[in-house]
Amino acid sequence: MSEFFKLIKNKTPVFLKRCGLPDMLLIRVLAVFFIISGINIHLAVRENIFPVGMWREFAGSLSFPLTLIFMTLSFILLTAAYYFMPEKLRITDNLLMFAGMIFFALSAVWKSNNFYFGAAMAIIAAVLSAYLVRKTKTKLFSRISTRTAAAAVMTTAAATAFFIAFTTVFKHRMFGTTAYDMGIFIQMFHSMADNLSAVTTCERGSELSHFFVHSSYIFYLLVPVYRLFPGAETLLTIQALLAVGGIVPFFLIAKNHGFKGIGLILVSMMYIFCSGIIAPCNYDFHENAFLPLLLMWLMYTADRRNIPLMYIMSALVCTVKEDAPLYVICIGLFFLFDEKSPKRFHGLAAAAVSAVYFVLINKWLAEYGDGNIMLSSRFGNLTIEKSDGFAEIIRNVFADPAYFISLMLREESLLFFFEVMLPMMFLPFITGKIHRFILMLPFVIMNLVVGSGYQYAVKIGYQYIFGTVCLLLFMALLNLEDMKRPQRKAFIISAASASVITAFSLCSGQISYYTYYRDNKAHFQAIEECLATIPEDASAASDNPWYVPHIAERDEVYYLSKDYFIGESTEAETRLLKNIEDYDYYVMDGKSAAAMAQLEAAGYYVYSQAEGDVVIYSKAP
Repeated sequence: MSEFFKLIKNKTPVFLKRCGLPDMLLIRVLAVFFIISGINIHLAVRENIFPVGMWREFAGSLSFPLTLIFMTLSFILLTAAYYFMPEKLRITDNLLMFAGMIFFALSAVWKSNNFYFGAAMAIIAAVLSAYLVRKTKTKLFSRISTRTAAAAVMTTAAATAFFIAFTTVFKHRMFGTTAYDMGIFIQMFHSMADNLSAVTTCERGSELSHFFVHSSYIFYLLVPVYRLFPGAETLLTIQALLAVGGIVPFFLIAKNHGFKGIGLILVSMMYIFCSGIIAPCNYDFHENAFLPLLLMWLMYTADRRNIPLMYIMSALVCTVKEDAPLYVICIGLFFLFDEKSPKRFHGLAAAAVSAVYFVLINKWLAEYGDGNIMLSSRFGNLTIEKSDGFAEIIRNVFADPAYFISLMLREESLLFFFEVMLPMMFLPFITGKIHRFILMLPFVIMNLVVGSGYQYAVKIGYQYIFGTVCLLLFMALLNLEDMKRPQRKAFIISAASASVITAFSLCSGQISYYTYYRDNKAHFQAIEECLATIPEDASAASDNPWYVPHIAERDEVYYLSKDYFIGESTEAETRLLKNIEDYDYYVMDGKSAAAMAQLEAAGYYVYSQAEGDVVIYSKAP
């Protein structure tokens, strides 16, 4: 008997080692825990029981003994598989733990729309990912070919672009887009497709070219497409393609900086699942959507020292908006300090020319367009008088830099700062090369400083992050390259995990646009058909901003904001219209009882209506 126990004692360590124990115990336990917990969440979510907001219902629906049984059986199965597995394949536990962790996190944050919860899950995933990298000895990071990596990245990017286009189109179809800014751009493209004039009436309440508000001449590139396929769906699909399309130059930049295999795929995930790229697409349509694609190509050409293409891309960026030259100025100055050959002065030249254009175009907008109003709304906290221009703003910054610095990070902008930086694991800050922080200036100025007085600049779901986040991603890529290999691997996998999780926490709920439309399709179609009865050559006005994009394919369309009503009353039931004879058709949502009675008294009659949601009045024939 003693010989038997002695044999057991001698063989047990060998058996346990063959089973990967105790070395793989923690990783295997975590793999099983995350996979089974993720499955439980997934099954509950299918029944609309969510683990955080409905935690009592979730816990009550879960069979704890059954969960323990499945976890135990799964652990035994993985242990047996490890025992019979060839040694070179014994990273299964590591891969399952990573996959299980991501599956669990994504299941938990699905439709949560809660950055704090997503951030907590992202931090946990980042820490465990870094731990896994240290525990995994494999050359898998570099074994996958660049062609395979490109296929994986572009497939993921295409799926993301499809998700964005799909959800935003259905948001529009369920009347989730508004006059500002969807209606403006539909009417603008209607005008451009007809006569290239870009004239709108709903933007400022009278006929005015959009280019007197913003110098977005880049829009002319979309006119041929819009003429073939007019409508909001075209613009929303193009926006998704433009935003996600920046992955192509980003991938090429990463490849040129030595990233390969799994590392190249994971670093690309930072861009594809960047919340600053995905979330703004959910807010109607904007010219800033051109920035991810153009800026990434500009940085690619600068990075490759392709001077002719760098100038071409610089010019295209400047045509996006009147503040876009700031990006070219910062990239040009970065190029000046980063390049050691005589080519560096091309960066200075690009920055100088862009600065001149910046001054001239803003001066023109101030004198002939709407520049002063836009300037005061964005930089009002840096102007003494409302009529002050950029020259006065620059003077004020130099005169009182302490005040300028005080605007950079206030309480309301802290959440935004972490929403942007956490998915990147704060990589833009991890560098000793001070000249790289030139690329952070647009983020500081256009988001943090402007956001101290203009709240939309520090909200992740608005278009003001489209461009600035691209420069931050480029910084993150360069800083990753400078790291030693083990540290680089840990940061890459942590940042990729955090990006995916935070993107899902903020954006996965957008799928509800489709489900809500599907469940109420007849209702929305009835309203759409009712609005379509208005003749295309007639002028139309609506007291509901959500209806304006659906009637904006015409020369004259107006949103009846409070300025169109008599007095200061904001009560829809009691407001009375000014200048009632101005428009051929009024599209009312049924709430403005006094205005509707006023229309009938003035000789307007009910032209069409749908389910009490919309009543269209027309002048008597």
